[in-house]
This record gives sequence, C-alpha cells and structure tokens, in this order.
Amino acid sequence: MLLTELEPEFCVATGNGSFRRVPTFAEAQGILFLCPSCFSRNDGKGVHSVLVWFRDKGVPPEMFPAPRWVATGTSLEDLTISPSINLVTPDQPNEWHGWIINGNVT
Repeated sequence: MLLTELEPEFCVATGNGSFRRVPTFAEAQGILFLCPSCFSRNDGKGVHSVLVWFRDKGVPPEMFPAPRWVATGTSLEDLTISPSINLVTPDQPNEWHGWIINGNVT
C-alpha cells in the first residue's frame, strides 16, 4: 500500500509531549499516519495513528515514542524510514511490524 493512502502528515514537536502538523518533509521532525494493520483489517475505519520521530531532526529526548528513525526522501511519495517500525499497542502486542520504503508501506 502507498503511504499516501494512510492520511500521513509531517509534524514537529512543540513541547510538553505535543506536536503540530507541517506541510513539508524539509521542516518535519516526524510523521503521523494511520496504522497499516488496522487500516487493512477495518477497511480504513476505526483506526488509530502511528507517530514516528526522525533521528537528528532536533526532537526533544522526552518526546514519545522512541527510538528515532532515519528518514530520507523529499516528500510523502518517496519517503523511506529505517529501520523497520515495530508497533506495539496494549491491545495488540504485535500490531504492525513493517517498512516504509520509497513511499510504499509493507
């Protein structure tokens, strides 16, 4: 599936554990997108979001989640994040484990 199908939004940390959305990768410190596993299971309904902070982009150390991921690309269409993202939630210990490579989510 394409990352753009998961309603992604670039974001920056604003302090106190909060963030705001920004329009471009160049100014982003992270990305927020719908959970690929829930999106597939529920036909895009009733899904939660995934927040990934980028490494070396000035994200305060107290911001959750950690660790930080390496992000390359220029936009949502060619974004690559490494290493893989292993999403664990209280209800689903193995919610989603996958990759974002060149704008594709696997």
